[in-house]
Amino acid sequence: MTGVFPDGTPLKVTRRGQQTAKVGNDGDAKVTIYINKKGIKLYLDSKIGIRGAQVEFANVDSDPKNMTINTDLGQGYYFYLDADKILRTLLYDPLGKKFIAPGEHLMADLPFDLVNPEDVTLDKLILVDVEREKLPRIQVETIYGEAPTVPAYYNLSQNYPNPFNPSTTIEFSLPEDVGNVSLSIYNVLGQKVAELVNTALQAGNYSYQWNAGNFASGMYICELRTDKYVSVKKMLLLK
Repeated sequence: MTGVFPDGTPLKVTRRGQQTAKVGNDGDAKVTIYINKKGIKLYLDSKIGIRGAQVEFANVDSDPKNMTINTDLGQGYYFYLDADKILRTLLYDPLGKKFIAPGEHLMADLPFDLVNPEDVTLDKLILVDVEREKLPRIQVETIYGEAPTVPAYYNLSQNYPNPFNPSTTIEFSLPEDVGNVSLSIYNVLGQKVAELVNTALQAGNYSYQWNAGNFASGMYICELRTDKYVSVKKMLLLK
């Protein structure tokens, strides 16, 4: 945590309004942040693959309370300092295998009830590339409001509840019409045990339920696959 952006530029934010000043004129990556009463979403547009991120928010009056962070960087961790109203997050894969490829992607979804969304400010931001180097030039835009209705990026969210018994909800987003979308469930042996979707779908947000009443307790893998995008999430069935 440095108190400034990786290039040494002091952070410029507004407590109220539509967006913050952008940082850097020719950034290696741009992070767009949507803050509203449902939580915080971060979108990434990067020229290079990103392996990890450290993000800190100030003036957060709401305790996330067991928040599950959804991120294609592998896993999300957070620490909330109630006395200082600071929310610190780390996004990375402990095994070092997952990363976000260059291009436009959802970087993280932080879903929690946020009482004071327009008071929240981005305090610190660090992005680490696939070579494990900090990006020196990052543009940042903060928008106080809902993310676009039509998804900007492909995304597979973490199922909820998780762990579950016997049903769970799986949500995903498509930024464009897709000729063939599959949403499949695999066991830990890699065997497909269920296929929830295998069809063409239009751009939009989708929600499906999986009832695992006839399956044994254990870990399962949910996979969303299109011609352009593949993402998996671990799901735990406990009976």
